[in-house]
Amino acid sequence: MAMPFAMITAAPDTVYDLAQTSPARTMPIQRITLLILLLMLLPATAISHHSRAAYDSNNVTIVEGGLVDVRWRNPHIVFTLRVTGEDGSVALWRMEAGSIYMLKRAGLCETPFKTGARVKVAGYLSKSEARDFLANSMLFADGKEILTMPNAEPYWTDDRFGAQDQWVSDTERLRSVSAPRQDIFQVWSIPRSGGRISKLPFTKAAIAARAQWDMIDNPLTRCEQPGLPRIMTNPHPFEFIDEGNTIVLLGEEFDMVRTIHLDASATPETVTPSNLGYSVAHWDGNSLVVETTHINWPYFDGIGTPQSEAVTMLERYTPSDNHDRLDFHYTITDPATFSRPATYEGYWLALGESVEKYECVVY
Repeated sequence: MAMPFAMITAAPDTVYDLAQTSPARTMPIQRITLLILLLMLLPATAISHHSRAAYDSNNVTIVEGGLVDVRWRNPHIVFTLRVTGEDGSVALWRMEAGSIYMLKRAGLCETPFKTGARVKVAGYLSKSEARDFLANSMLFADGKEILTMPNAEPYWTDDRFGAQDQWVSDTERLRSVSAPRQDIFQVWSIPRSGGRISKLPFTKAAIAARAQWDMIDNPLTRCEQPGLPRIMTNPHPFEFIDEGNTIVLLGEEFDMVRTIHLDASATPETVTPSNLGYSVAHWDGNSLVVETTHINWPYFDGIGTPQSEAVTMLERYTPSDNHDRLDFHYTITDPATFSRPATYEGYWLALGESVEKYECVVY
């Protein structure tokens, strides 16, 4: 018997078709485990603003109803779904989707999500808030499925529309933009491949301290801008701006604005510690080398790994010969967090994008 506007919590390895109330597609436990691991490896950004850890990713849930509101904005899309229960009661569900930036890279736009559309949504329930939901995928009445989280898997079809692996190739994107500037002073974007490698030799004490992290109430869920080095590892665009004796480094995530000093031979003794610290830079050939000290942001990442105020960060940015690629290498030193200096490296591409406004909202 059909169950319109009903909700069913599935077993961890099963997704249910609400119209049949029987298993329609089996999702292997191994695949769910892989998805969870992939989410954990991504930079721990806030989601308008909950951490992904605030949702029960061990159980797939299907919710069916009508779209009554679509908020298409950074950092994440928010849908409101009108759901009618079996007893006739009506409730509004708040559904968070993926980053607009990541979904746009896969060719997704606002057009399909029209108010009044009847949809089924697969995803995860909030661990703490009633009718709060992380939307992984949305099925429309015409049978079209759209992934609303770029690293999700389709539940009803084989359509991967919206998936990160459907991004236009880096080569095609580079061909489609005008010639880049012949310096680093432009907008840089992440490649399709991710292009990042990290070596993080955490101390046992730092790992153990993660147990104190509150997944529900923490700086990210309170929309507090992260500090260094965490904020430089996110997957959103960055832009270097030449201001003469200083370089302004903009980051889309949390509307970051860093000031990098070129006119100082050393860090002044009177500097007040801050989340982004104090950065002094010099040119080494065509590479920009930045050293940052006086960082007082207490966490290395988004899962509660602590760092001390002794942390320092050394950044090196080196453009390719034609300036369409920027390689970066970070060395993070903090004896309280790492047994030896940690490294994080990768590259960005000049894809002709812009740094968009970030609108973090606490719910």
